[in-house]
Amino acid sequence: MGVNALDSNTTGINNTALGGSALAHNTTGDKNVAIGGLALGNNTTGSFNMAVGAESLANSNGTFNLAIGFRTLFMNTTGSRLTAIGAAALRNNTTASDNTAIGSTAMRENITGELNTAIGSAALRENTTSNNNTAIGAGALTNTTSGANTATGFNALTANTTGFGSTAVGFQALLNNTTGANTAFGFDAMDSNTTGVNNVGVGVSALGANVDGDNNTAVGNLSLDSNIHGSNHVVLGRNAGGGLTTVDNNIVIGHLSGVHSRFGQISDRCFIDNIYGSPVNNLGGVARFVYVDPDGRLGTVLTANTDLGGFAPGGGQAIPQSTQPDTALNSKVEELQKQVETLTAQLKEQAAQIQKVSAQFEASKPAPKVVANK
Repeated sequence: MGVNALDSNTTGINNTALGGSALAHNTTGDKNVAIGGLALGNNTTGSFNMAVGAESLANSNGTFNLAIGFRTLFMNTTGSRLTAIGAAALRNNTTASDNTAIGSTAMRENITGELNTAIGSAALRENTTSNNNTAIGAGALTNTTSGANTATGFNALTANTTGFGSTAVGFQALLNNTTGANTAFGFDAMDSNTTGVNNVGVGVSALGANVDGDNNTAVGNLSLDSNIHGSNHVVLGRNAGGGLTTVDNNIVIGHLSGVHSRFGQISDRCFIDNIYGSPVNNLGGVARFVYVDPDGRLGTVLTANTDLGGFAPGGGQAIPQSTQPDTALNSKVEELQKQVETLTAQLKEQAAQIQKVSAQFEASKPAPKVVANK
């Protein structure tokens, strides 16, 4: 008990008040527990509340609320099914329901936002009206004001303001994101991003330097970690695309930087590791040539009577085998052979004509004259 505790109670039953003015204005509310000065001090009809801490739930008439800590749920009036644990947690909540805030100043500024979960010091601290956020970790989603974001990790999405629909998991993941809708998993993943949207970074520092590039997908530690403004990249592998900075629309698979040794970095290119110089098995003529059509679709055709330096399945050097010849290639070879034969015949005929003309020329020459020496 305490001074003025349960002072106005009329028909309310099973209430417990300990502290000055605790439950002082309760009239018909039932089964409340108030411990601390002014705890549930203005509650009149609310029931099933627990307030532990000075001024916790001081203005509430809601039901099924739990407030533990100084000024927790201090401004709540009719909000129900709320849990606030930590100094000033959910301090300014008024009518919103179904929020959970655990940690000092967690969801402190929330007024009407609902269905939010904040666990950690200052988690979701500045949120006022947005719904459906989940913040786990000190500083997670501290500055967000719009909804449907998920942040797990110290300072994850801490700078986010109006970004909607982002997911950040990891230490400082999406640290500087403000308005973009992105997905980041990993230590410092996409930590420089501010306004870039529709990016996915998975791995330590994945897309770590990206600021405003859009529609990038990077999977692997340090993948696309130098990209700043480039968009529409897809990379897979540790350090994949690590040399790309401002170009767009590249595909990099494997441990390749995406920067060509001759042409540098260019947009609209594809790099795949571990193909160049790698042998294949053509034992029995099983190898195929790979073709690419204008739609980017890959396909194969049978090779022609040639082993390409591969290895047999047993580990030994493959022996060139006779294979079924490729019909189209065979037709071209036969056509070339016919052309060569025709040219050879023409050359022979021309040589015979030249020889005949030469003989006629020699026969038409006048006989040489002999001059006596006097």
